[in-house]
Amino acid sequence: MTREIVWNEEYSVGVNILDRQHQTIINVLNKLFIIYDTTTEAKDLVTILNELIDYANLHFTTEETLLEKYHYRDLIVQRNEHSIYQQKINKFIDRIANEEHQVMSEATGFLVDWWMGHIQGSDKDYTRFLNNNGVF
Repeated sequence: MTREIVWNEEYSVGVNILDRQHQTIINVLNKLFIIYDTTTEAKDLVTILNELIDYANLHFTTEETLLEKYHYRDLIVQRNEHSIYQQKINKFIDRIANEEHQVMSEATGFLVDWWMGHIQGSDKDYTRFLNNNGVF
């Protein structure tokens, strides 16, 4: 059903800790795809989505802390994107927990599009900024 995402250097934002976190997020997304393809149990889907939420929250905190430390001009844009993501994924979890299994296809599509777009979009935007501040 859903394709596996394979990390490649195109996704690198040039900051080791953030790249490692992005790789972990991609790994969790790939686990989600496998579970989605092999189960109809809402609790299994909610469990892996909660794992993704927990790790995403760690990542968002790490990223925002770094950007705040160096006074990144578009920090508010990052925070807003993170907040919108969190709201949307929580709505998906509520629907899945209520046995709306058909929403998983929509949720996985959203997750792939959001993470790949975010990493290659607004996250790439801060690469030069952080590197110029000695963060690699």
